[in-house]
Amino acid sequence: MEDLDYEDYLKFIYDEEKTMTEPKIEYESKIDKFILDSPEGERYYFRDYEGAEDFWMLNFKEDVSLDA
Repeated sequence: MEDLDYEDYLKFIYDEEKTMTEPKIEYESKIDKFILDSPEGERYYFRDYEGAEDFWMLNFKEDVSLDA
């Protein structure tokens, strides 16, 4: 991702067109990796399913709340 200031980052993570309701994680046996397809069209590779799922939850999950 290109350099963004904090306001641009918040707009990016809360943009409904770029969020996912369910992660699309597939295992590719030829490379022994799990692949996460992101909403912006990029692919991310992980050694385990949990790593891919955690990354998805931190970056693309819809119901992120900063009020804790």
